[in-house]
Amino acid sequence: MSSSANRPYSVSCESCTWRYSLNISRRILTTNPRRLFAITFTPTLTSQADFRSWRIQVRNVLDYRRRESRWWRDVGLWGWLNADGHIKGIASLGAILEDEFLHAFGRRWPTTLRAIDEKELRNEVYFSVRPSMIFNAGPHHGRYQHLKLAIEPAGKVRLTRALTEERCALNAEHDAMPVVL
Repeated sequence: MSSSANRPYSVSCESCTWRYSLNISRRILTTNPRRLFAITFTPTLTSQADFRSWRIQVRNVLDYRRRESRWWRDVGLWGWLNADGHIKGIASLGAILEDEFLHAFGRRWPTTLRAIDEKELRNEVYFSVRPSMIFNAGPHHGRYQHLKLAIEPAGKVRLTRALTEERCALNAEHDAMPVVL
């Protein structure tokens, strides 16, 4: 008997990637994100080793900013190494302005932000990890782990699954039920 929890994710499989994007989107939503953006970093990366080093540098920049200002604690970043050497993903800026974020990261690496709605989150994650875009260096046991940057907001209490589903249901495009008094 096979369940979806036992299916392996493959970076070269369309349906696995679509399922992965749903799981990541749900995980992002449980951090109670505010002000979501599609993000693209354009560093000069030529290998996975460069990506590992870059990932550490990004974490250091964000950790430094979090120590300097409590407003940066709400910032979350999720990104994946693409075949073109760019990192595409999602940023949740919280109370930080786009200019502040771009000033902090754009000084080191060319960075672009584009505002997105929660309803577009899964599609944006899928766009970042789809097989035609993602860096593929052959089979790996960690699937996306070696290609991913994930820095969740600091000190956030994760929403429970029930609250997340309720939030998603509230955001769904449904007409309100009439009330008879």
